[in-house]
Amino acid sequence: MDPRRPLVLLYDPEETGVFRLAHPMLAVSRVRVRMISPDQVHRTVGELAGVDVPRPAGAQKTGPDGAQPSGGAEDADRDGSAVPADSGAEQGAGPAEGAEEAETAADAPAEPNALVMLFCFFDKRTFDKVLRDLRRADLPRDVYKAVLTQTNAAWPFIDLVRELERERRAIDERNKNL
Repeated sequence: MDPRRPLVLLYDPEETGVFRLAHPMLAVSRVRVRMISPDQVHRTVGELAGVDVPRPAGAQKTGPDGAQPSGGAEDADRDGSAVPADSGAEQGAGPAEGAEEAETAADAPAEPNALVMLFCFFDKRTFDKVLRDLRRADLPRDVYKAVLTQTNAAWPFIDLVRELERERRAIDERNKNL
């Protein structure tokens, strides 16, 4: 399997079927699709994408807030692929500016209930086309979209989803005040 061929990871924990419209469109664009199940949310984003995420010796996985993950599988020994530096998104070390304080494990649900599309290994042209096609497919607004980066590849998927939720709340709050 070529890890550089575009891949979309889909997370639909309640199996709503909202991504049914996206599957044929992604297939036409030669984009691989992989579903993420609720029992995989503690695996790293990079592991789910099928890449080895290099970390300094002794370093542990951390989420967007720098916290240690609450559990999950250890990194699988993959094909040695690295996350592309030019993945098409800015790389940040933590929560978006103005984001709320990080949720503690006790405050957050065991598994996120959000719909997520995670784009991996896209060149700009293919990414723009797929986003255009997705807008035409009328996916609901509440579907979170993210891009695999060198930074978020080391995060547990559940932490990425929580960060997307925090960012959406911050954007909605800002828009309410306009």
